[in-house]
Amino acid sequence: MSQHVQEEEEQSQLELLRRHRVYSCTVCTALIFMTLAALSLLIFYLVLSHWGPRFGVVSTGTTLNKLSLEKGNLLNVNITLGTNFTNPNKKAAVDFKHIVVELYFGQTIIANNNVEPGLSAPKGGTQSVEVDMVASKVQLFELEIQRLKSQMLKDKVMFEVRGSFLAQSKLWRHLRYSYRMHGQCSLTMKKPTHGVLVSSKCKTKKIKSFV
Repeated sequence: MSQHVQEEEEQSQLELLRRHRVYSCTVCTALIFMTLAALSLLIFYLVLSHWGPRFGVVSTGTTLNKLSLEKGNLLNVNITLGTNFTNPNKKAAVDFKHIVVELYFGQTIIANNNVEPGLSAPKGGTQSVEVDMVASKVQLFELEIQRLKSQMLKDKVMFEVRGSFLAQSKLWRHLRYSYRMHGQCSLTMKKPTHGVLVSSKCKTKKIKSFV
């Protein structure tokens, strides 16, 4: 009887040992997988973080088609913006999604437009798109009205363009990295009929990232 009990105890101990080994193997495999995944994401982030997409407004395709003050304080504007979405990264292509472009004079937003569908830029490439911005009878602050009149006399009208978009990079087959970007450009333009872009200064920053 005692021998039978002893055999059962030995079998029980062997079963516990087997389960412990299986559990240890599972935990080790999971830890290795998580470590490799974390390293992959870190490498992916380091590759992309210094080569983020850029938003810009260039002279090609940018024209101030209409500019007037109605009743002395209501702004009417028609601008065609030549926008560039640049991917300086030579390791991964980038998709640009949910693109919103806003036009400001001073602190007042005067027009906005959604760019649909999205755009794709190859490795180290640029995608360009013309965006029409139309403002009708927009009320300006008194100081902005005076500033606009002064700029029109000098034939140097200043606007601000803000572009926000979701960028999605794909480095490997199943690994994508998404991040929200915000671009801001200061424009100086001649009034119509010339309406050309005299100068632009742009900067782009990352707002939020997620895989």
